[in-house]
Amino acid sequence: MAERRTHFKLQELPEDIQRTADRMISEGKTYRDIAAWLDEQGYEVSKSSVARYGATFLASLERLKVVGEQVKAILADTD
Repeated sequence: MAERRTHFKLQELPEDIQRTADRMISEGKTYRDIAAWLDEQGYEVSKSSVARYGATFLASLERLKVVGEQVKAILADTD
């Protein structure tokens, strides 16, 4: 089985562009729309590349959300 890619084309973009793409993903914009926006900004990134990055990014957000909820529960128990 092939090893999953851990480096994404979006990670090679300037930080402000990547942050905007991250925000667009978290807001639920389509990968096609994000790829089109990136193209307008002068960065050629395929919809498939955005989708691969987006899946990993959203999984990370979900993990952070779970950890945040666990911290809140722990803190509530200590009060």
